[in-house]
Amino acid sequence: MRNYFNSINPIFDSLFFDKDTDARMMRTDIIEHENDYVLNVEVPDVEKKDIKVTLNDSRLTISVTRNEPEEEKGSYLLKERRYGTYSRSYYVGEDVKFKNITAKLNNGVLTLTIQKTKPEEKEDQFVEIL
Repeated sequence: MRNYFNSINPIFDSLFFDKDTDARMMRTDIIEHENDYVLNVEVPDVEKKDIKVTLNDSRLTISVTRNEPEEEKGSYLLKERRYGTYSRSYYVGEDVKFKNITAKLNNGVLTLTIQKTKPEEKEDQFVEIL
């Protein structure tokens, strides 16, 4: 079996992926079961309406927008939290059912469950999940 769920372009990631900001925003655990994959993605301080999950051409892409709250009165002595749009893509291979993906957001963790299928059942089309 192939090793799916790898980064789309690890060379590009190593050159341009800011591990101090982007990686903290979308840390992911991927669990394989007999019939499905489960992805647990950290998306702190993000609401459901600010998450977009798409599946296109065997690539699962998770995009989130983290909006900056109104500035509090006073002067910042330290400001480390990052805001903006982040995305992360995974190659999911040919053994997933595109129409059988469920998404759940709970306490800053997005859980995606992706049912496996046989490669010949694959539907290669664009599907927006969330």
